[in-house]
Amino acid sequence: MNLFALCPKCSKSLFTAILIIISRSLFGQTFQTAIGYPLPTNERGVSGLIANNGDYMMLGSNFSHPSGFFNPAGDMQLVRLDNLGNIIQPCKIIGQDVGETAAWFEKATDCANNAGYIIAGNEFNGPGHNMLLTLTNAAGTPVWVKRIGTLNDDEQSVCVKQDGARNFILVGTKTDANTGLSSIHAVKTDCMGNLLWERVYSLNVSISAASVTAFATFPNACPNLPNAYFITGKKPPARLVMKKC
Repeated sequence: MNLFALCPKCSKSLFTAILIIISRSLFGQTFQTAIGYPLPTNERGVSGLIANNGDYMMLGSNFSHPSGFFNPAGDMQLVRLDNLGNIIQPCKIIGQDVGETAAWFEKATDCANNAGYIIAGNEFNGPGHNMLLTLTNAAGTPVWVKRIGTLNDDEQSVCVKQDGARNFILVGTKTDANTGLSSIHAVKTDCMGNLLWERVYSLNVSISAASVTAFATFPNACPNLPNAYFITGKKPPARLVMKKC
C-alpha cells in the first residue's frame, strides 16, 4: 500500500491514523496501516471506526492539510478502507470556512430508510464551540448539517445515537460563560434534523458528558418501544454519573 497515494477528491489530505485489525491468525494481526503526511501537517487520529461488509469507514479530524489552504482551522474527514487497509476512493472532507472537529459517528438511516452515517462533531469560530450534527448518505456526502449552541456558552459534542423511530440523540458538554460550570447537554432531533427537545442536566459542580445509548436501535422504525435514553458522564473526583431521559 502506498500510504501517500491518496484520493484526488481530498487533494491528498488524509489524517494520520494507525489501524490494527486483529484476527485469529497465527500472529494475531491481519494488517496495520498508517494514513497521512509527515510534518508540517497536523492530522488527528480516528474518532470512530465502523466495519462495513468487509471494508472499514473511519472518521477523523484534519488540520493544516494540503486542501485546507483556505481553511487552515480544520475539517472532519471520512475515509473508507478495504479489508487490506487500502484506501477506497473517494474519501470525504466535511466542513465549512470555520473550524470543525470530529467526535463520534454511527451507521444511520434517513427518513426514507436509506443507509448512511450520523456524525457528532464540533464547530469553532473563535474561543467558543458549537455542537454539529451531520447526516450523510452511504457515500459520506452530507445530506443535512445542524448547528446546536449559543453565542456565548461553549458546547462540545461527544456522542450520537439513532433510536428505533429514526430520531437522533446527541449529547455533549455545555460550559456556562458566566459561571464557568459545565453541564450535560442532550439534544433530540427527528430524521430531518429538526429539534424535538433540548435538555441541560446540571449539578452544583462541573460535570461532563461521556456517552449516550438509545433504549433500542433497529434499522426499521419501532414506535411502540419505550422512549428512553441513558447518558453517562463524569463528576469530580472522577465519579461516574448516569442519567435516564
